[in-house]
Parts: sequence; C-alpha cells; structure tokens
Amino acid sequence: MPRTVLALLIVNLAMTLCPVASQADGALAVGLPAGNPRNGFSYGMTVDRGADEAASKALTDCKGVDVRDTSKARAACKVIDRFHDECANISLNGDRNTVSTAVGWGFGPDRETANKRAQTMCEMMRGGNGRPCHLDGDELCDGSAK
Repeated sequence: MPRTVLALLIVNLAMTLCPVASQADGALAVGLPAGNPRNGFSYGMTVDRGADEAASKALTDCKGVDVRDTSKARAACKVIDRFHDECANISLNGDRNTVSTAVGWGFGPDRETANKRAQTMCEMMRGGNGRPCHLDGDELCDGSAK
C-alpha cells in the first residue's frame, strides 16, 4: 500500500476516533408551552460536542431545569436548533422568582451578534410591555466562533 494512502487512512481514522472542536456542534433545546413564556420557559444549551451528543445534552439540560413554574416548560422541551462554528445566547425578562413574559434566543458568528439577536427577539416579544429583557448568563460559542 503506498504511503500516501496509508497516511490518509490513519488521518481519517484519527479524525473519526478523536474529533476536534472544529468538527463539534452545539445545540439549543427550548421548552415554551404554546409559544408563551407565561406558561413557563426552560432551555438547555451546549457546545463543542458531537452533533447527537450536543442535542441530547441540550435536551437533558432543558428538562432538568428546576425553577419555579417550569414543569410544563420542561415537558415541552425540544431541540430547536443545532449549530456549528457559531455563538448562541438567551434573553428573557424574568428570573428564578418572576415568570418571564418575553424570551428570545439568537445565533451568530460571534458573541456580539448572538447577544444582539437574542435581545432583539426578546424585545419584539415583549412589545414594550413588562420588564426589560436581559441576557441570561454567558453566551456559548462553538468551534471557531468567538
């Protein structure tokens, strides 16, 4: 077997057995019963995993949130997006003790874009009513996104 073919086989095997971050994916799972956060809101988000593992972890995290009035939301959790080499974040206008009336999520090639899209979606749902939206923690960036 020529050395070039052997080298390609070894590289292919190594990439299959040991995936690198640039081949990894992220996923976002959301529980939003009837599309209304007043019915509860839950989410799970993960990055830098294999595609199936990312989706499974995001779904598990979404269903595992233990915040007041989220039982319906946890039951409604589903993976809404998988992403690669992007950042993602969540925005909402509630907290652990106050039910949200608006939520949003955003994706983008960088943190700033993801944050802006999450805030914009939340503010559109809020429609000028209720508490202002805020980002919920740190954005997560997958692969080469920063």
